[in-house]
Amino acid sequence: EYDDAVLCFEQVIKLTEDSHLQGNSLYEITKIRVRQRDFYEAYYFLQRADKSKLKLPKLALYNSFTEAAIFLMKRKTKKGVALLTQLIENKSQSSLSKETFLNPLVYIYRAYGRIVLQEYDTALKDLLKASSLKKLPASAHYNLQLCVGILAVRNKEFDSAMTYFTKAHQKFPQN
Repeated sequence: EYDDAVLCFEQVIKLTEDSHLQGNSLYEITKIRVRQRDFYEAYYFLQRADKSKLKLPKLALYNSFTEAAIFLMKRKTKKGVALLTQLIENKSQSSLSKETFLNPLVYIYRAYGRIVLQEYDTALKDLLKASSLKKLPASAHYNLQLCVGILAVRNKEFDSAMTYFTKAHQKFPQN
């Protein structure tokens, strides 16, 4: 369904000299690729924007996010979390707070990185923040259940922990 839209945006980029239209088309393509969790492809399009000298704040925002997501995928977790933290800390100066699609994803991906780093308290805070912005996808809800369960184990609340682990297992029985 998105492939036709990407082709149309590609045609706009190819056929117009208007940098505003080109930038907005690259932005829409990037949003589609991020929505599809195709971060490498999104990053590729953002590099095209850099080469074309298109300077839109929202493109820079997506560039930072996709770069951070790629670091997480490459197991360079600390670097990915640091980039996401930078995005959040600078959000008053950036357009992240206005970016309703990307804003919860930044918290969800930082939470994932923090879980990998075994920073469960802060991961839980990120997941709760993301859930206050938008309904969590199943994978983030799974991570939320795991976080709460692990924190319950740390507090020696084993029955409570088992409840959360069971809920997580019901979300993804193969895990």
